[in-house]
Amino acid sequence: MTTLYTNNLILSFPTEQDFQILSALWRNDKVRQYLGGILTEDAIEEKITFLQAHWEKYQFGVFTVIEKRTKEIIGLCGLLHSQEGFELVYMYFPPWWRKGLAFDAAKAVLKFGVNELKLERIIAITQEANEKSCKMLERLGMRLLRKEERFKNIQRVYVLQKDDISN
Repeated sequence: MTTLYTNNLILSFPTEQDFQILSALWRNDKVRQYLGGILTEDAIEEKITFLQAHWEKYQFGVFTVIEKRTKEIIGLCGLLHSQEGFELVYMYFPPWWRKGLAFDAAKAVLKFGVNELKLERIIAITQEANEKSCKMLERLGMRLLRKEERFKNIQRVYVLQKDDISN
């Protein structure tokens, strides 16, 4: 399985032990504020099963994001098949917010998608109210494709074409 490295992070295939830690992301109301709220234990198990099956089927998916210095799991970031194509997804534990690490991980994942998976187009969807996420996606070079109402909120759909990312 693929492992990605940045100056500050290791992005690796999620193990069962990782998911025991990462499952707390789906229970955290701050993390889930713009993601539909916290999930039930059954829904978390379904998510984990889906993410594992995605890796088995496609040989890529959502990575466990580990901070190199502390070796601590700080969140998840990766690419998934969605109704619209390949989608960048991410969630991080609040103590790791606003440190540039989400940007670092997303940049590595986008480069992996374009350079290794040879994807022509990657999307990301975030609530318009999640200004920090919108700014990060724009900083990554993603362009606003459209706005739409989903789940009773305005969502921004961003797109990155392969030519938009620097190697």
